[in-house]
Amino acid sequence: MSVEHHLQAGTKKFLNNSSRSNCFELFGFDILLDTNFKPHILEVNFSPSLSADSPLDYHIKSNLLIDTLNIIGMKRNSKKRGKNMSSMGGGQRYRAGSIN
Repeated sequence: MSVEHHLQAGTKKFLNNSSRSNCFELFGFDILLDTNFKPHILEVNFSPSLSADSPLDYHIKSNLLIDTLNIIGMKRNSKKRGKNMSSMGGGQRYRAGSIN
């Protein structure tokens, strides 16, 4: 990919410290589909905006965050017990909402 060296250079400055080896970065890819539905990458954002300007935008970005938290294995805390259930192997997965 033509942007690969730019992404590597941008992330290396954050990974120089060994204590940050357990972090991740969210990239935003702007993609254009042509008339044959072939994707073309327009740009890659290192820190995409997660603010929502419309109900559809909110739905898409909130589901993105929910999927990200589930992929990294983060669980919700149990409100009943008041303990961090993720450290005990319990807890609930995050769930997506619906568009109002």
